[in-house]
Amino acid sequence: MGWPGIVQTLNNIDAAGVSHVGTARTPAEAATPFIADIKGIRVAFLNYTFMTNGIVVPKEKEFAVNYLNPARVCADAAAARRQGAELVIAMLHFGTEYQRQANTYQRETAATLLAGGVDAIIAAHPHVVQPIEKITVQRNGQPYTGVVAFSLGNFISSQRDRYQDCGIILYLTIEKDVRQGVAVVGINYLPVWVQVGLRGGHKVSCVVPADPALAPGSDIVLSAADEARRRQVWSDTNAHVEDRAAGILPYHH
Repeated sequence: MGWPGIVQTLNNIDAAGVSHVGTARTPAEAATPFIADIKGIRVAFLNYTFMTNGIVVPKEKEFAVNYLNPARVCADAAAARRQGAELVIAMLHFGTEYQRQANTYQRETAATLLAGGVDAIIAAHPHVVQPIEKITVQRNGQPYTGVVAFSLGNFISSQRDRYQDCGIILYLTIEKDVRQGVAVVGINYLPVWVQVGLRGGHKVSCVVPADPALAPGSDIVLSAADEARRRQVWSDTNAHVEDRAAGILPYHH
């Protein structure tokens, strides 16, 4: 919806009391990193997209959308640290739609950002889940291992094909050590599936955990076919993402 859509969306999000990153109404807002205090750890969240589906950002409003430029991301990460961030997470919109593996551009960009000061990357756009990996790079002359979730898939969507009606919720365990600083020490994920059904004669969608050990928590009865699909999502996702050797494991309550 163009510039008016950006402004109205951000105004509505503010009214709902929800934080947002990646788009802005003013140059000052665009230049201010979002830093959250999470149980005493200051975490910066940065957000960028490699494209806008052919929609051109209005002239003189270029600040409104954060385009993915590795040099800018690294500069923003450094700026966030100067303002007190102890961990930097970049959320990226990139990749090839419907491809279950990361492409060369994703891998090269991820390595550049990790080397340049980003600690973890959480990404989307392909509409299917791509693997989570630990990637080691050289940062300031020393090896550094960061976390990259190349695509969380579809958290909620109307797409119903296999691999497209599901996604993952990512859990990162972060610890603060007086001597070693802040680091990601645990990586877990919960596969979720989008259930589509009827409530009061209206079509509705519910995001339910795919773990068969967990109750769906939906107010719409799951059919036998729904339950079978939920279990298939659990199996498909674990086969694609789980890496016990790297400590990347499904989340369990």
